[in-house]
Amino acid sequence: MPEQDPFQFRRRDLHPLVLDELLQPIDDEEAAVLVCETDIRGPEGLVRVTDCLVIDPRGPASADEAGELIRQVHVVEGRARVGMRIAVRYGFGTSSGRWARDGRRTRLPGPGMALDLDTDLPLRPDGPDLVAVVDLEKDQYRVAALRWQDPKGVGSDLRGRILNTATWWRRWSADHSADADAIQLRGLTYAPIGGVVRSATTSLGPVPSDGRLCWMNDQHAALKIFEALGATAEAERLRTWIDAASGDEPVVGLSGGKAPAEQGLDHLDRPVRTGVPAGDAAGNTPWLPEILARLSAA
Repeated sequence: MPEQDPFQFRRRDLHPLVLDELLQPIDDEEAAVLVCETDIRGPEGLVRVTDCLVIDPRGPASADEAGELIRQVHVVEGRARVGMRIAVRYGFGTSSGRWARDGRRTRLPGPGMALDLDTDLPLRPDGPDLVAVVDLEKDQYRVAALRWQDPKGVGSDLRGRILNTATWWRRWSADHSADADAIQLRGLTYAPIGGVVRSATTSLGPVPSDGRLCWMNDQHAALKIFEALGATAEAERLRTWIDAASGDEPVVGLSGGKAPAEQGLDHLDRPVRTGVPAGDAAGNTPWLPEILARLSAA
């Protein structure tokens, strides 16, 4: 593609990738790690998309340390025109910021924290979003990373950080018999403080409700399972979290403090609810209860 100013954008430059089929990963080596690989067959080639939340191999970060989400696109066969849109919304879609250049950094100021974008893609604005489109040949890569609470912009080796994260998960998986349920339990655990959420987002399941909370009966069950698995670091952090959690509440926030009452978000085009379901201490949210039940029965 011709060189263009990264803040110019023409809608006609974007060409959607036609998806003929979704494939299982060709190399299933990542099956025991929480690094997501999706293979997409386009008109002229095969593209592998890798997504991961970075884990520092030295151990879990503290709650106020930097976080990082990385997406890598790799053309495995043929060629492909690849497009990416980065759309950040706050307050469940009620507001959006505006990206700005800050030296070599692309930054989005937001409530509570700023997001930094690190990528080798040619970025262009489209309203509040950033978009990029690039033609890639076989074995070419492009990588993008969103960072938060990272004023120093640490960690520029993005591909290396994906590999380090996969290595961490393989090691943890191997130490716990590569049990898929154990890996999912660890994935639902907020490592810096130890609490375990019911699901990573809200409004899943037949009755939409908020799974980003901690049911105390889940925490006690998860503690027993971590101890049985020999996951001593996870068990110790969770035990400390339980000891510090708020009073006798059956459901608390991820911090261990009192969680807000349930409310519906009527401005969205699908049912979404946040907060503790009224009169439902047992909860009706997947996926953690099913995981705990299988692990307890094993």
